[in-house]
Amino acid sequence: MRISLTCLLLFAACPFFILPGCKKSDQSSFGKASFPAADFSLAVGDQWVYRVTDYYTNATDTLILSVTRLQAFPDGSKKYRCDIIQKAAVVDSGAYSISNNILTYQGLNPNQYSYFGNFKLQFSFGSGSQWIGFYPADTVKVISELGSTKILGKAYLHVFSLKRGFALLGNYSMVQFILIAPGVGIINQSINLFDGGPGQNQSFELISYTLH
Repeated sequence: MRISLTCLLLFAACPFFILPGCKKSDQSSFGKASFPAADFSLAVGDQWVYRVTDYYTNATDTLILSVTRLQAFPDGSKKYRCDIIQKAAVVDSGAYSISNNILTYQGLNPNQYSYFGNFKLQFSFGSGSQWIGFYPADTVKVISELGSTKILGKAYLHVFSLKRGFALLGNYSMVQFILIAPGVGIINQSINLFDGGPGQNQSFELISYTLH
């Protein structure tokens, strides 16, 4: 499953699920024109379970992303520590940071492959919004808002579709598509990575989630 030490996303395996619960949200009540920062749920105890398909290795696994700790700063910014759980063991760590309507996720171990990667979201966004991502050559664009979409049989409303792409020095380039649902978070993403060899493709689909 590991693509490279510089790979910007994502995931591996865990043999159990978490049932949706704790935080109920009526997605029909969310606005259709834009996606504000408040619609991206973050709290200690939040967990998302993903099914991961790696087309390069022809493998399918599951992954848990769990928010374990909050650090608040005097300027109002917040940092949420996250653990990546594979087969009931923590295999990586990262952090969501939010400040001035900018949300970033970054792996915390600079010498290790990051299972969830490094990316940036700029709020509020709507169809056609565009910004510079985590890296200077990293472009993120909101393609559209979907009225409804299904992931693994579960329907989500007012989902925003984002496309991210960039190239680094050498032969490294990446194209990523992300679906984000208000009150839920990232429900689906796919990554197409080129690192001087055959293209490597992975997809990530939300199985279940628990929000507080």
